[in-house]
Amino acid sequence: MSAHCCDHDTPQAETIGNLPRYRKILWIALIVNAAMFLVEIGAGVQAGSLSLLADAVGIRLADQLYQQFKWDIIARLPYGGWELRLTQVRDWVKEGASSA
Repeated sequence: MSAHCCDHDTPQAETIGNLPRYRKILWIALIVNAAMFLVEIGAGVQAGSLSLLADAVGIRLADQLYQQFKWDIIARLPYGGWELRLTQVRDWVKEGASSA
C-alpha cells in the first residue's frame, strides 16, 4: 500500500521555478512576510517595545545597532553619577547611527 504513496504529478525540481503556480505562491509568501514586518515595526514603535523592533529588523542588525550605541553613547558618559537622557538617544537615532 505504501509503495504508491509518491506516485503523483510532482514536477522536477529544476522546472518548479518556472511554473506560474509556484511563482504565485512565492509572491504571496513574500507579500505576507513584508506585511508582517511592517505590522511588527508599527506595533513595536507604538508600544515602545524593543523586543518587537529587534525581532522585526532581525536580531543580528539589532545587536549591531546596540553595540554601536554602547560605543557611541554609553562609553562617552562620565564615570559615576551620569544620567542618560532621552534626547541623547533621539539625537543618536537621528544621526542614523552613522557607523552602523
